[in-house]
Amino acid sequence: RAIGTITQKPQDAAMTFPAVDPDKEIDFIVVGPPDRWHTDGARVVDERVASDHRPVTAWLTLLPPPDQHQPKHTDRSR
Repeated sequence: RAIGTITQKPQDAAMTFPAVDPDKEIDFIVVGPPDRWHTDGARVVDERVASDHRPVTAWLTLLPPPDQHQPKHTDRSR
């Protein structure tokens, strides 16, 4: 957890192996460092032909570096 965040899949649709009738959750997307990424969720794609696993997709937002989180204000009233 110190180096990455696991994207969360819906609990009722998290299984990824085998591709046909999956019953094991063994595929994950981990993003890091945690202070640079916001994870907006993930999902398992209902794909049974391309692989023996089902693919996982995620929605991610790259955050600005920690020193840029607060907008810098300048006085332009002069």
